[in-house]
Amino acid sequence: MSKILYHFVLLGLPAFASLSCGSDSSSNSQSAKTTQYELVKVDSIRIDKLEAIQITDYDAEKRRLLAYATSTKMCLEIDMEGNILSEVDLTGEGPGHFGMGLTELGYFGDGKIIHGPAVYFTYDNDWMYQSRVVYGASGYSLPLRYIDGAPIVMRAADENLLIRVVDHNAGGTLKLEINHFEQASMISVFRAGAEEGRALLRYPETSVYRRSELFYNSHQPKVSFNVIKNQLVLALPLEQKLYIYDVTSDFTLLETIDLSLTDFNMEPRGLIYEDQHKNSLKGFGPSNELNYVYGLSNSSILDVNSEGELTMVVHKTGFSNNAITSYQEANKVAGIESQTFTSFFMAGQKVYETDKRFPRLVRLSERQFIVPNINEEIERDYNQYDIYELSERIEVDR
Repeated sequence: MSKILYHFVLLGLPAFASLSCGSDSSSNSQSAKTTQYELVKVDSIRIDKLEAIQITDYDAEKRRLLAYATSTKMCLEIDMEGNILSEVDLTGEGPGHFGMGLTELGYFGDGKIIHGPAVYFTYDNDWMYQSRVVYGASGYSLPLRYIDGAPIVMRAADENLLIRVVDHNAGGTLKLEINHFEQASMISVFRAGAEEGRALLRYPETSVYRRSELFYNSHQPKVSFNVIKNQLVLALPLEQKLYIYDVTSDFTLLETIDLSLTDFNMEPRGLIYEDQHKNSLKGFGPSNELNYVYGLSNSSILDVNSEGELTMVVHKTGFSNNAITSYQEANKVAGIESQTFTSFFMAGQKVYETDKRFPRLVRLSERQFIVPNINEEIERDYNQYDIYELSERIEVDR
């Protein structure tokens, strides 16, 4: 067996601090029950492959993983024992081939989907090309090694849909008007075979992007589709909020959840709209250098991942030195002062937090996720992935 089993071995790292969540009392006892949460490594998977393999997605029904070979650019499907079930080469030219590179690889209904240059290709379960989704791309950059992961996909009204987050200023190359976010949509939804998507979800009226007269370059939401609840969970980078939408009812806003994130700055720094392209950073396009500085100094939500009752939120704290105007200096200070936290929320309440970030995380279930085991001091001829679980234990306080 290539699978290494760990029986709930506690990590015991100082960064992993559990938080209590809720309590109940009984008239027959003076004791109170408190639930404590811990993050534990419960399992590992070994993949025998000489090159670095990036797991990008998981099919819970078939218990299979999709993966990308970072050197050969092969696409793989792997079982939970680490066995490679299929391996295909979709580089080069031709229908369903992504040319020089891909940036996303994921499951799409009963098949698969790949993001190539300015187009998505869909395939059946056996990697046979089916159709494509074309979108209005303003630019496309190839990854140096690791890709972005899986596209955001969902199922509603018996259709498989692709979600793209809207980049309104095309990475800083476009200049926006002061009232742009009054009417702007946050996402576009595509059907397989469609030539254009449907723009949805305007920025909330209470959002900092609509209330402020300042321009914030960090405007693209972080989005996760909660398969168990059929809900779209969305967070805007500069806000401590989760917006929950019902995808079965034309993306109706169900609730807004206020978050409590450690050392999150409530007053982000931004530019007046007319200064978006002044003092551009050499080699980085027309965007004002301060856009990059504020992107480093502002607190910001970096990722959201929701499944069932548990939502994971990753955020960075930024730094408080408002005198810095140089990107190089800001980058140096951020490397020293800015911290990153991964928080776990249930019913809007934080139940666990760690200052560890998990790179290239893939959710397996409500409580479990898989991440690469990275140890540069160990030379391996295989890839190891570790499975973590947020487990609970009930403690009785007397």
